[in-house]
Amino acid sequence: DLKDVQREHLHEFWDHTLRTAEWSKQLGQYLSPDEADALFVAGLLHNIGELVIWQNFQTEKSKIDHLVGGGMRTLDAERAVLGGTHADLGGFLFSIWNLPKGFVQSAMFHHHNFAFLAAMPSVMTEAYIVHLAAALGEVDPRQPKPLYLETLGLIEKPYRDILKIPAHLKLTDMAEQVETNLAGIRKIF
Repeated sequence: DLKDVQREHLHEFWDHTLRTAEWSKQLGQYLSPDEADALFVAGLLHNIGELVIWQNFQTEKSKIDHLVGGGMRTLDAERAVLGGTHADLGGFLFSIWNLPKGFVQSAMFHHHNFAFLAAMPSVMTEAYIVHLAAALGEVDPRQPKPLYLETLGLIEKPYRDILKIPAHLKLTDMAEQVETNLAGIRKIF
């Protein structure tokens, strides 16, 4: 039951989820304007597999947490205990729900290495956008601004060609809008 999930974990989950959703929307407004709202939803739902684990696999979640506490990476612990990851569960769930292929891939691929994705055929633009947004969402905006902006630039670099990000479009410029929008969302909740 989600009531049993530590408040800190839920806060971290929702912070990353909302940050990914907002980055997805901001990127979508420039790269796929007709899909910006759908990209927000894809970013919001990309980690749904974590909720599935918390809600339906409590015994397994305890085992995963134990392995992570011992130094194992979360994804490796999920594979060891469940035979797959929360990303696999999310992609599977979206597939069962007949959601668009971009949503399925966004959930399923969000932890894959960029080079691996770039080598795969038929990866949808939406999946790349959410993949980039999830990576950007991991960056702590409270760190010193020059370091924060430098980190964003380093993350976006490999995506520039595959997403055809125009040279004039700077993620560093979007960062302020993302944070402003998140502040507004947090006021509601």
